[in-house]
Amino acid sequence: MTRTIKKFPTLDELNVELSRRSLAEFTRNMWHVVQPARDITWNWHMDVICDHVQALITGQTTKKNLVINVPPGSAKS
Repeated sequence: MTRTIKKFPTLDELNVELSRRSLAEFTRNMWHVVQPARDITWNWHMDVICDHVQALITGQTTKKNLVINVPPGSAKS
């Protein structure tokens, strides 16, 4: 009888998988690439924007038009 040792994923592997599944997590994890000189201050509106964009891209919504209006400096990059 051969026993197999179960390999647990590393923290980096977990972050990659989480980023693959969630636009909000991807944005949080990759912000240092988009704006290397600035830290991100995450707020509820960013979760809402990411959720709506992800639903539109994955086809989870029947709405075909999405307009997002946010003031300058609201991390819309």
